[in-house]
Amino acid sequence: MMNSVTRVRELLRIRSKTNFSNRKLAEMLGCSHQTVGRDLKLLNQLSLTHEQVARHDDDELTLLLAPCAPLAMQKKRLPDFAVWVKALTKKHQTIYNLIALYTREDPATAYAPSTLYQHFKEYLKTTKLEALLEHRPGEEAQFDFCGQIIWLSPYNSARKVRYSVFVGVLCHSKYFLAFATPAQTTNDWIAGTKAFFNYIGGVPTIGIPDNPKAVTVKPRPNLKLNLKYAAFAEHYGFVAMPARPGEPRDKGIVEGTVKFVTERVLVNMQSLVFRTLNEVNSYLRKECDKLNRLKFQKSTYSRYDLFKNGDKPTLNPLPLEPFIAIEQAFICTIPSNYRVVFDEHFYSVPWQWAHKRAEVEATRKHITIRHGNKRPIVHKRSFEKGKETFVHSHLHPKHQAVVRLPLSEFVRWAETIGEHTTFFIEQLFLGKSDKDLIANQSAKVVQSLAKKYSIKEMECATKFCNTYEKFTPTALKGALSSRIYEEWSTDAPLVGMHKNVLGAEHYQNEGRKS
Repeated sequence: MMNSVTRVRELLRIRSKTNFSNRKLAEMLGCSHQTVGRDLKLLNQLSLTHEQVARHDDDELTLLLAPCAPLAMQKKRLPDFAVWVKALTKKHQTIYNLIALYTREDPATAYAPSTLYQHFKEYLKTTKLEALLEHRPGEEAQFDFCGQIIWLSPYNSARKVRYSVFVGVLCHSKYFLAFATPAQTTNDWIAGTKAFFNYIGGVPTIGIPDNPKAVTVKPRPNLKLNLKYAAFAEHYGFVAMPARPGEPRDKGIVEGTVKFVTERVLVNMQSLVFRTLNEVNSYLRKECDKLNRLKFQKSTYSRYDLFKNGDKPTLNPLPLEPFIAIEQAFICTIPSNYRVVFDEHFYSVPWQWAHKRAEVEATRKHITIRHGNKRPIVHKRSFEKGKETFVHSHLHPKHQAVVRLPLSEFVRWAETIGEHTTFFIEQLFLGKSDKDLIANQSAKVVQSLAKKYSIKEMECATKFCNTYEKFTPTALKGALSSRIYEEWSTDAPLVGMHKNVLGAEHYQNEGRKS
């Protein structure tokens, strides 16, 4: 690494010709961007230009940059403390080990350990500054679970049951709620977040939870939310932005709130006895109400005041319909028969989706299947094992002719033609099972005839066949091809009148006498 004098000269030379950022300059000079920032600040204070620095030798420039330091001290070198700070985050690394490594590099130019340690402490003071971030009302909320657990002592049981505590907080007002859940599963994250939204009476624009597997399948930058949690976020209309792994500052407000709740509420609960989960959550809510109305130190307002005047009016409304919990969600590859299997029941999807990835969500009432950005397929959930639920339009054209359809499918189609065609179809299935093979074949012949003839022709022909109870595809085909229904009316006799035809009256009046 170049010394400070050489670095300053090169910094001013590059700065005079470019407008690079501090980070880019640091990359070119082989130092940290903080070092570049300190050098530029000092040069601005001294009003030094590149031309002025070029006229001075190293000793003169050293006196200009540090007039109070003796020349002998300028030959000492300081390590890059930014590298030390990063190294100290690693497990088992210590400041004493870093000092030893620094001294071993060049003992002649190294500071004494005590002096070096003092320089490092001064450096830490300059870096431990907190930026005051602006959080707009109603925009962000953060969620996390407490490390401290609570215990229940149920009635008629000698064993205690452990529960976790969920904490949700609005970033603008710091208005928070603690809520006990049986564990920290996806359903518990959803239950805690839902309780928090009900408590504040609205939904923020952005939700920032922690990043466990119960919430995220893949962390940022390739973020992939758990399917259950993603469906919950979509239903409530907020953007879920889980914190990055190893970056607690992404949710620093809830981290502080968790500590606050633990010290002010959870520690005191260890000496109390609770019998039911409702008792725990009622106690937590009362304590949160008290703390939310407690004024901040050296302030005349509380969390509740900031919430009422800031967050509350800007929150999005709660959804009108309740969120139906997803029992199971998974990703699968659709097989060649384009059926998705759940709980031993088969559900159809369009045949074009075969061999492609799909997301399946199962609730108590419905099965939802999603692929890409296409419209999801929603089936009513069936608990009949070994059977299938399918839509005829999902079938491949070659498969539609061989698949047996129920009567309801044919009736639904026939109703688009007319009442006579519907009656004709119903008679084909009369006395047969719902998916009878012969009835299916006959009904499909009727459908093929409907593609060749108009609706009016189909209605007239089926009316003719219905009148004479000729419920066969052959009779219907003959009526359509001969167009016999054009010369026929319901009042005409079935057999033409002739002098040799005696008729029924003859046999009634002049029949054979006994």
